[in-house]
Amino acid sequence: MAVAGSYSSNSIANTIQSSVLHTQIEANNLNFNANDDSKIEIYSGTLSGSSSASIGASGAKNEIANEILVYA
Repeated sequence: MAVAGSYSSNSIANTIQSSVLHTQIEANNLNFNANDDSKIEIYSGTLSGSSSASIGASGAKNEIANEILVYA
């Protein structure tokens, strides 16, 4: 009998800030942009072999918890 397994855990937690401070600005419109394009790519697998029986399992946990702050 053969048994195999794998597990992967990934997390991203960033704070992105866009701001203008201590500056005089004269404008009719003021636009701020802050972007986040975080991504997690995960590849996981197991391989097992036996002449009688084999069991395999895999699991993954992925978390993205970003915060974007824009202020003037």
